[in-house]
Amino acid sequence: MRNKLTFVADEIYAEMKKDILNHKFEREEQITGDYIARRFNVCRPFATEVLENLVETGLLSYSYKVHTVSEADFRFMSRIKMTFYNLSYAVQKLEEKDVPACFDCLKQELTKIKLAAHEQNLDAFIAGIQNFYGCMIKHTEMPSLENNIKYLIDTLIFLEKENEDTFFSHIAYGVIDYLSGLTDSLIKYEFEKCHQTLNQFYTHNVNLLFNA
Repeated sequence: MRNKLTFVADEIYAEMKKDILNHKFEREEQITGDYIARRFNVCRPFATEVLENLVETGLLSYSYKVHTVSEADFRFMSRIKMTFYNLSYAVQKLEEKDVPACFDCLKQELTKIKLAAHEQNLDAFIAGIQNFYGCMIKHTEMPSLENNIKYLIDTLIFLEKENEDTFFSHIAYGVIDYLSGLTDSLIKYEFEKCHQTLNQFYTHNVNLLFNA
């Protein structure tokens, strides 16, 4: 999932990750591009590349504030990322096959997810998400990957408990928007957009998780 970094930016990313998880920064502390540029004596594009990948891996928020200094939290984020990595792998396999594919399963599950959100039925909503993921994983021909949906489901259940009043009016519809965008892009064979949507969806979930 993480963007391929240049060698220099990758080294800086690793150093910043180590510092964050070793509590050299406070939670909610903002890390700026100027700080990285000065500390590592690199140009702003390198610094920005590092910041964007710290955001993508969940260590920083969109505003470049530290989400967590906890190894346990970071491991959990990494497990969530595995769910999205598997979805990206499914998109990659579809792209490699370069043959027409049927997406009726995705469209049917998306309809069920929308109905569940409208009816505020958490069990049906979760089941729809699991089935949608299963439909995607079929394209990888690796059914064992279906188990990794657990981490996203755990996140959604946690968010529902923490946001009972707004889960179905806000969070659930955010999920639907991303899945709708993914489905539309797949139907149009716009694979680059699929990968972009999945990256955004992952980062969105991490931001929700640490703002819960």
